[in-house]
Amino acid sequence: MIRVGDKVVPFFNMNSTGTVLSIETVDTNKGMLTTEGTTSTIRIAVVKLDNPTMGSDTQRFKVEDLLKADV
Repeated sequence: MIRVGDKVVPFFNMNSTGTVLSIETVDTNKGMLTTEGTTSTIRIAVVKLDNPTMGSDTQRFKVEDLLKADV
């Protein structure tokens, strides 16, 4: 489980590391349903990257797209 303060790496960009600043829950407006028939939400982590390459030092990732860093 990813928590605030954890060192993480994005699954699709394994050469960058960062620290989780906060975790938000966002409602999906696209009509996505779970297997029980209820609407689903997405958990988004705000991550402060150690070496930003895209210009911004904070980025938002889905929690399931993050792995804990081995540091």
